[in-house]
Amino acid sequence: MPTPQPSVSCSRGTVYDHDSNSCLECGIGKYSNETTPPWKCKKCPAGQFNIKTGQQNCTDCAEGKLSSNDRSACGDCPAGTYVSEKKSCEACEAGTYAPSAIDDDCIDCLEGFHTGVALGASTCSSCNAGTYSVGKQVNCTDCKEGTMSGSADVECTKCDVGKYNAASASASCDDCATGTYQ
Repeated sequence: MPTPQPSVSCSRGTVYDHDSNSCLECGIGKYSNETTPPWKCKKCPAGQFNIKTGQQNCTDCAEGKLSSNDRSACGDCPAGTYVSEKKSCEACEAGTYAPSAIDDDCIDCLEGFHTGVALGASTCSSCNAGTYSVGKQVNCTDCKEGTMSGSADVECTKCDVGKYNAASASASCDDCATGTYQ
């Protein structure tokens, strides 16, 4: 008759080691929430980390942070990026920006503003007077002759009766000369 195996129980955060016949703590970046065989230390999931040994769960990285490959820490994605599915840093698309990395998507650059770069924008700036944008734009568009705009405008407006401008990208309209009209 075979000899029965001794009953072994390891606490959460540890695994049974047959060589030493004892329970050993899971390492940094790993965890175990099992109390019965089979025991296994698992790597923390992407977007989580663990800085202590013997843990039964992992901690979420803060927004805009990404876990290191060994899951021992969380690091920053650079400005102009977002954390995609807690797995990678992705550049902001045209017309969007991120002053610091954020989760899942970048911020839309609104009407009257522009990013100035096609990918990886970290700022969204107002359009200068004489230009406009309709939102999510890389660059502002110049107003045509006979129109004008202030800063951060979403469209150009025609010069009032009796006023004109002969150049594009104008911030104002001038009075017509005496004896002329527009």
